[in-house]
Amino acid sequence: TDHERASLVELNAVGVETTGPIQYTRIGHNGIGIRASSGQRIHHNLVFDDTTTGILVSGRQDVRIVSNTLYSATGDNVRIDGASSEVELRSNVLYAETGYDVWVANDSQTGFFSDWNDLFARGAGKLVFWTRDFTDLLDWQADVARFDLHSIGATAPAPLAARTRAAGSVTD
Repeated sequence: TDHERASLVELNAVGVETTGPIQYTRIGHNGIGIRASSGQRIHHNLVFDDTTTGILVSGRQDVRIVSNTLYSATGDNVRIDGASSEVELRSNVLYAETGYDVWVANDSQTGFFSDWNDLFARGAGKLVFWTRDFTDLLDWQADVARFDLHSIGATAPAPLAARTRAAGSVTD
């Protein structure tokens, strides 16, 4: 679908909080863009400029986040905490300027899976939190050796590898 014609949800404490799929929606300028429910499928959305978190998965199970574009100037794009489990991130474009592309609490690592994403961060932004901060995709891939093995992103050998793709996906 064309994001220019998609529904726009903005200027709320929480943009979208519902059961069932969340798809083909522009969600921006909220405190939290999407607060996920257990068993939820979140796909083909544009989530941008939410002040705290783009997608929050807290205390939930079996959440699939697929083919979304997320941009955050101040908060985290995807935050997983509260003993969540079985969360999958696949084929997303994530771009963080001061927060994290993906933040996974130590109590929420069970069943987590992430691959085929575009991970980009600049300024104080970070790619991933998984027990510690990761600012380099190759470090994330090598240290954990389970996730984002087919993803692209910022790395010391090619620091701008994901920049062109990520910047071209985000529109105001």
